[in-house]
Amino acid sequence: MLSRESTSQREQSSSNVRLKLYLDSDTIQSVARENQQRYSNNLPFPHIVLDGLFPDEALDLVLEDFPSPESKEWKRYQNNSERKLETQGEGKVSANISWVLYQLNSAPFLHFLETLTGIDNLIPDPYFAGGGLHQIQRGGKLGIHTDPHNYKRFGLDRRVNIIIYLNKDWMEEFGGCLELWDKDVSRCVQKILPIYNRLVVFSSTDWTYHGHPEPLNCPDDITRKSIALYYYTNGRPEGELNEGNRASRFVHRPGEAQGPNSSRKNCRLNDLVSASEDPGEIAKRAWSDLLAKRESLIYGVEDSERMSADFELDAYTWIANERGAEEARTGGKGVTVVATNCDPQIMLPLLSSRTSGRTMKVQMSSPCETFFQVFYQTATEPFYLEERSIRVETGVGDNDIYILLPSECSGRLRMDPGCAPGAYRIKSLEIRA
Repeated sequence: MLSRESTSQREQSSSNVRLKLYLDSDTIQSVARENQQRYSNNLPFPHIVLDGLFPDEALDLVLEDFPSPESKEWKRYQNNSERKLETQGEGKVSANISWVLYQLNSAPFLHFLETLTGIDNLIPDPYFAGGGLHQIQRGGKLGIHTDPHNYKRFGLDRRVNIIIYLNKDWMEEFGGCLELWDKDVSRCVQKILPIYNRLVVFSSTDWTYHGHPEPLNCPDDITRKSIALYYYTNGRPEGELNEGNRASRFVHRPGEAQGPNSSRKNCRLNDLVSASEDPGEIAKRAWSDLLAKRESLIYGVEDSERMSADFELDAYTWIANERGAEEARTGGKGVTVVATNCDPQIMLPLLSSRTSGRTMKVQMSSPCETFFQVFYQTATEPFYLEERSIRVETGVGDNDIYILLPSECSGRLRMDPGCAPGAYRIKSLEIRA
């Protein structure tokens, strides 16, 4: 979500944006042709490392406006597999940064990638879903993983990833190398230092394992900064996918401790249930037990008028544009929220302290396959972080969602019905003690 302060800053900076084209089509096409063979032959999977492709002026422009780690623009991931910051959508960055990102989605750069990779008809993502700016602080990491193979919103296949590193004077002892692992995750084949003006391009399949699994050892006042973007096609060759995989899939390296977080499906799985159990099934059983015992309903809405009135309390109105919801429609059973971006948010009314350790049930109709996510506060930290959230995969159409709320949760719950634009109908919501 873009804060009002940052919105004002963006509007102010737009008058100072430096409208200059930084990519010379002939030059980058020549680089692509010279490196085609290297790209396709590199191990453990097709990739290339190119230094100095972009004018320093362009990357310095990004660094000038690069948000600090404390900025509200970041989406924060904090779990066993990843500790990083990520912007989502160009509306959360300055006009100058947006101008550079636009050029990375332009025809000259697409032609460069097509020539380099041999993948025709590449399609950029104008919404920068999962991409844009990335930042990792001391102690942060990104476990070895493969990426989602499809873009649900458009039904496209992810084919190419690029990373542009922005780290001046980066020392090898800081760590943060991008590691490329073989298909069996038995050995690391390549380590790539994240130095300034270094471009990494690689193909994306269900066997392109990559990440930087070792926690950063940089000074506290230095962060690992990068731009990450993804490119798609309508369809892909056979043999590139494991059909059972859709989300980011994290894997363990040989000898690495076996933690439970193997995907982003539920960020709090390790705190709630054992790795062998489905957290949704645990919550569903807990819900059934509460119903059998006739335990108290501490919060519940399913009537349209009451739901709308309850959700629209004070300044946390759930239909504000900056919350990612353009419109709320009542009628029939429940309320329909029309999400205009990939991060719609609904703030629930302040709940009593009895929320701790309770079970939540939501009946929701979703426009697409996505993730339903609940963020909670604690008594000592009354704000929302990725590490204090529970994420559940949902399908197209009706979903019954069961969530076991952690014992430390208190205050206000934030409910994100999905991570894609569309109309979400919240039919009922209950929390039982």
